Parts: sequence; C-alpha cells; structure tokens
Amino acid sequence: MALQRPSRFLTFLTFFGLLILLLPTGPARAAGPHTFVVTTTDDSLQTGFDCPDATGSCTLRQALTASNNSDPGTGNHNTITFANGVTGTIVLKGYRADGALYPINAVTIMGPGASVLAVDGGCTGCEPGGTPSGGWTVFYIAAGGGAVTISGLTIRHGNGSASGNPAGGIYNGGTLTLDRMVLRANNAGQGGGAISNGQPGTITVTNSVIADNRAGSFGGGIVNAGTMAVENTTLSGNRTGSSGGGVNSGAIQNAGRMATLTMTNCTIAGNSTDGDGGGISNLSTLAMTNCTLANNSANGKGGGIYNNGGTVSLTDTIVAGNTTGGDTSGTGITSDHSLIGATPTMLPLAGSPAIDAGGTAANGCPAADQRGIARPQGAACDIGAVEVVPADTTPPTTTATLAGTAGSNGWYRSAVQVTLAATDPDGAADVASTTYTVDGGAAQPYTAPFTVAGDGTHTVTFSSRDKAGNAEATQTQAIKIDATAPTAVVGTPDRGPDSNGWYNHAVMVTFSGSDATSGIASCTTATYSGPDSATASVSGTCTDNAGNSASGTFALKYDATPPVTTATPSGKKRKDGVYTSDVKITLSASDGITGSGVAKTEYKLDNGGWKTYTGPITIRTDDGHTLLSRSTDRAGNVEATKRLTLEVQHEGQGGGDGGNGNQDGQGDQGSQG
Repeated sequence: MALQRPSRFLTFLTFFGLLILLLPTGPARAAGPHTFVVTTTDDSLQTGFDCPDATGSCTLRQALTASNNSDPGTGNHNTITFANGVTGTIVLKGYRADGALYPINAVTIMGPGASVLAVDGGCTGCEPGGTPSGGWTVFYIAAGGGAVTISGLTIRHGNGSASGNPAGGIYNGGTLTLDRMVLRANNAGQGGGAISNGQPGTITVTNSVIADNRAGSFGGGIVNAGTMAVENTTLSGNRTGSSGGGVNSGAIQNAGRMATLTMTNCTIAGNSTDGDGGGISNLSTLAMTNCTLANNSANGKGGGIYNNGGTVSLTDTIVAGNTTGGDTSGTGITSDHSLIGATPTMLPLAGSPAIDAGGTAANGCPAADQRGIARPQGAACDIGAVEVVPADTTPPTTTATLAGTAGSNGWYRSAVQVTLAATDPDGAADVASTTYTVDGGAAQPYTAPFTVAGDGTHTVTFSSRDKAGNAEATQTQAIKIDATAPTAVVGTPDRGPDSNGWYNHAVMVTFSGSDATSGIASCTTATYSGPDSATASVSGTCTDNAGNSASGTFALKYDATPPVTTATPSGKKRKDGVYTSDVKITLSASDGITGSGVAKTEYKLDNGGWKTYTGPITIRTDDGHTLLSRSTDRAGNVEATKRLTLEVQHEGQGGGDGGNGNQDGQGDQGSQG
C-alpha cells in the first residue's frame, strides 16, 4: 500500500504532461531562429500577441506567445532576452485561468541574473511560515514541444495548489535545462514545490539554488518521475507536510519505477518532512557523486535518505548529521568512498577524514566539485560536495566577445551583444562575480549576455572577482555603432542645363551625402548620355565609414537628337519636273515624342540670308532655285542643313528667261505667303 500514492501521483503527472493547451495565437513567422526582447516587467496580452506589439512594448508573455507562433527552424532555438533596465519582478497576472507561462517551440530564455529579475507566480503566503493563497504555476512545459532552456532568473511564489497543476514553480513534461536559477518559496499541493518532472520529461539543473519550497506531499523541492540530472546545485529549507503519508521527502522525491535521478557536486541540507526522507525519498534509481546530505530531518524514516524499494548508489558522498529518521533508511543503498554518519560538517575541516579519502578520475571522481573547483587537489578526491583547496591569490581574467552585424573600419551596423567570460586558475566556478558598466552608468552584475545599442561610440568596462576575494583590474572595451545609413544623398551635375532646362549631350553627376556618426567614406558618380526623355534620372550611392549605404536620384531633361525638317513644294509641273507655275514650299519640323520640341525653323532661298520660317514660301520667278532649311529644338540641337532644288518656267515663256524680272537670279526670288 505504501506504493499506491506515488502511482496515483504518476498518473497525475502523465495527465498534465499530455494536456492540450489552448494558447493565444499571433502572427506566424517564417522559419527562424528568432530573437525576442522583453522590454517591461508587465504581464499582459492586452495590446496584442506579437513582440514587440503595436505600442513597441513586449512582455515576457508576449515574447513566449510570439515564440510559440514562430518556427525556430530545424535544430534551432528561438531566443528571449531582456532589455537593459528590465529588473525587479514580473508578477504573473495571467491570460488563461491558471495564468502559467507556456513555452511550446524550442526556446532559450536568457535572464539578466537571478539576483536581478524574478518571475513571481502571484501566491501570497508562500514565504516560509505563511499560508499559501492564490497564484499559479510559473512555467508549464508540456510533452511534445521543443526543448526549453531557462537561465538567470528567480522563480518564486508559484502555487500549483491554487491552479490545479502538479508543481509550484515549474512543471515539465518535455525537455528542459535550468542554469544559474533560484527557485524559492513555491508551493504545490501534490508534489514538486519548486519542480515537478513528469513522464516523459527530461530535466538538467546546473549551478542553481532550490530553497524554501514546500508541498503537501511528494517532494517539497523536487518530484521526479522522468529523467533528471542535477549538478552544482544546493537544495535547502524545502519541506513537505503530512498529507502525503509515508513517502513525502523534504527536498526530493524520486517517484515511479521509471524515474532516474543523477546528482553530482550537490548539497542537500536543512530540508524536512513530516513523513519519510528528510533529504531524499527514492522509489526508483538514484546515483549521487560527490554530494553532501546534512542536517535534514524526517518524522518517519530516513532523515537523510529513505530508499523505498529503489536502488541508491553513493560515490564520494557524505550523508551525516541528519536527524530523527537517521542518515539513511531502507535496503538497496550501496556506497563507494562515501561517509555515512561520520561528520556533520559540509566543508571538511583541516584533518577531516573526508580529505583525500575518495576516488580518483580513473574510478569516477568528477573533474570539479560543486563550486567548480578542480578535483583532486591532493592525492585523491575529497569525499563530499566540496574539495579543500589551497590559498588563492590570483585574480580571474575576463574576456569580452562582441556579436553583431560587423561593418567597416571597426564599426558595427547593428546593436551589439556583449558576452563576458571569466576564467580563474582554480576553475571557472571559482569566479564569484563579474560586473560591468555601460557608458559610465552604474555597475551591474553580469549574469547573461547584454546588448549595447544606439549610434555612437560606447564604452563598456568590466572586471571579475573570485571566491577568495581576488579582484581583476578593470578592463575597457570600446564599441562603435552606426546603424543609420547616410542621409541627404543628392546629385550635382558637372554643368547647368544646355538650353531651356534641357541637356543635349552627356552629363556627369557627382553624388554627396551626410552621416552624423561614422562620416561619409565615399559617394559614386554617374553619367547620363541617353535615351532622350523629359523625365530622365541617374542614381548614385553614398557609403559611410561603417559600411551603411543610401541612394539618391538626380532628375534631368535630356535631348541629344536634333529635329527633322521636311520641305514640301506644290505647283503645276511638267513631266520633266519643271514647274510651270508659281511654287509654294511648306516646311514642317518634328522633334519626336521624346524630344524637347522644335524651337525654330530657318530657311535660305538662293543667295539670300537665313530667315525664320513663319509660313509657306512662294517662288514666282523663272529660274533654277535652291532652298536650304534647318531646325533647332529647345535643347539647342541644330539639324544639319537640308537642300531642295527646283526649276520654274511659267507657261508661255518658251523656256526663256521668264518675264517676271530679277533675271540675274539675285535677290529675293519669292515671297512668304
């Protein structure tokens, strides 16, 4: 009968793992991956489901909704980050009845740091000593969705009891990774005050703190029915009440016969239960390496560990100082280089039997302890979660990596993401903190990559401190950003129009522009030489020193083609082509449909001077005559001179010299009609 409660609980987890969620939808995007930036601590969908919404703002709930509607692409994750200045607490107001946040597509949520930003489930009375009321589970990851990674946040005041979910802080039925998280003061009625991992869920927890959570039964801190790995993590102050009977567990319940839990470099201390398993209650498979279980208590069996029919493997692990129920209870517990009931201390003191009493790398000792300190420091690894290290006098070294759209000459053409990485001779985990400033602002703790935006030259300073108090000298990184293309790109021709606002031969246009940040690096020139058009244009480009380009257009009227003049004579004419009457000559000129238009037509008759044509020309005298004609268009193009020759012999003159005077053919041989 002792196993019936976990069986019903496993059914409860499976039901929620298969729950079909009716989530809000927004505009779909093409395959990504996509990045969404949270700009506010509000929790709302009132202004839309997209990120950013129509107001330019984005809540965490909107970012998740947008990610859920945005395919990250095969093998990719969408990313949710937080803008500078998004600090404090996001209190969930809720969209659905239970108000939880529901990641569906593969997504990485990168918080600014657990000490900087918290997501609050809205429970009142969830702090130790209070009576939980209201609120809901904070995150709910159902089975069948994409892999989810959450880092750099505090999850608190989630209440599964109020929302009917099997977890206070986080329920997982899919694939979840938690890193550098704090989960505290969450509550669940039936299992997993902080985390509930149901079938077929897989969770990895690293570098985190799970504290002061509680449940009516089944794991005040964690309940695991799937596959779970916990590393470099502390569980403390978690508690279960008496409603779950004899299989409660203060910190962790490894429930169900299919559950697998591995723990490395972990501390489980100060947890309690009114039932069995003050630290851990195990019904399945549990393996612990270099962990410390101390000062946990149970009113029933196993103040440290209660093994209820499962298997427990302890390697280089301390189980000591657990009260009421003893350090361990139950069969099936195996120990290799471990100390059970030997000492209540968590950090071995000088001369402790735990020092150099464990294994080596060859037989399973991990490469680092819970703090990231390299193992072993002596002949063999120390037993327990921490390794005794010699005095440290060397500060860490921090490097900055910049990511953005690289431009030219050391400039970036987009906002720049800055990633700081600190290393220490004693291991990366020996780095206690990294701080940075942007443009002389207040120092901020570095917990995740941050973004520097805005045109101009920015200055980022940073330094790290290790756990021994050694401080690195402040370093400086200049970041030059110009994301704005040049403006006022205009063209200047090599001369003014040739005639009446028109150009009649090739014109070269030189372009220029302005750029307020990096300055203009170069501008192009362009030459226009046709075709004829009243709406011609040439385009040019200016590029700034960052590599941003902008184009401009110069409009012009162009006509390089002269007009065409046609001379049409009329009168009586013999078969030999000689006219026997007065001859009227009409001149007509055309400049084509793309030309500038005819400005004037001129003619010259015989030996006379050039005259402007205004109407038909009449020749009345007998003789051979020559008419020259030409036209000029508005663009100044002059037509090549055309020639018309004809002979006039009026009837009755017998081919003589004509009877109308001017026999020498000089002077004006006709008149304009």
